[in-house]
Amino acid sequence: MEGKSCHWLSVDTALYILKENETQENLQLVSFTEQQNKEMFGWKGELGSGVYWLLPFTTGCRLKKVKTQVTGEAKLVYRGEDGELVLTKEFRAALLDIFETIDLDGNGLLSLEEYNFFELRTSGEKCDEEAWAVCKENFDMKKNELTRQGFMDLNLMEANDREGDPSDLWVTLLSLGYNKALEMTEKLVLIVLTKERVYP
Repeated sequence: MEGKSCHWLSVDTALYILKENETQENLQLVSFTEQQNKEMFGWKGELGSGVYWLLPFTTGCRLKKVKTQVTGEAKLVYRGEDGELVLTKEFRAALLDIFETIDLDGNGLLSLEEYNFFELRTSGEKCDEEAWAVCKENFDMKKNELTRQGFMDLNLMEANDREGDPSDLWVTLLSLGYNKALEMTEKLVLIVLTKERVYP
C-alpha cells in the first residue's frame, strides 16, 4: 500500500546470477541485483547463451524474533451441519498462500518435486512415487500435478485422520513461518520474475 512502509524492506535481500561452466559444481558469478525501487530489486544486462542459476539470498541479519505473544489460537477446522469436518476460511487462505509459495513454476499446480519442498520443510521426509500414486488416486490432479483443490483436500484428509485434532496441522503451519493467529511472521517470500528480449 502506498504511504505505508513494508516491514520486509528492512530485510537485506539480493539475487545472484551465476553461470554454469561445464558442470553445476563450477559456477561463475555473473552479477547480482543492485537497483532498488520500493519493494523490488532489479538487474538489467545482457546474458550470452548458456545455463544460468538465479539464487535469491538474504543473510537474515535484520530478521528479528517476534516479541509479541499470541494469546489465542486460530481455529483451523470445524464441523459442518452434516457433521463433516470443514477447513475454516482463515486456514484455507493460509493454505492458498502456502500453495502459491511452493508452486515454483507458477503454473497453478504442484509437481512431485515442488510438493517435496513442502514435505521436506514440514516433515523432513520426501513423498515417494508410491505415495504420489496414492495422491493421484484420491486428490484432484491435472497433468500429473496436484491442483489447489487437491492440496486443500489433502490437508482436510489430514484433519480427518486425526478426527479434527489440529496438532499436525499446526506443526505444518509453524514450520512454514506462521504463528498461532495464522499470521506469517517468520518467513520471507522472494518472487523472482524474469523478462527476456531476444535479438535476431
